[in-house]
Amino acid sequence: MPDTTQQNQPIAALTEQVRELTVQVKKLRRRMLYASIYEVLKLILIVGPLIFSLWYFGPQLQQLYRTWSTLMQNANQYSNPSADQQQQMLEQIRAQYPQLFR
Repeated sequence: MPDTTQQNQPIAALTEQVRELTVQVKKLRRRMLYASIYEVLKLILIVGPLIFSLWYFGPQLQQLYRTWSTLMQNANQYSNPSADQQQQMLEQIRAQYPQLFR
């Protein structure tokens, strides 16, 4: 008849290995949980202030955009005027300074 203590030794070793693996899996799960919490906090710390600043400074940004658009339109209008616009500007200058065009 085989000895039961010899049969129980591999089972005991396997049971101990399963316990060690269970502890390691618990540690890994805990680390994964902390990593996901860290990622969410990092996202909140980066994206949160951006959203808040867009909300808080929204009216100022809109005014800045309107001013910039007007400025660019005027710059484009006067940097490359059409022939009609050039003629109008020349007539305005002649009206303002008639002594130059005698």
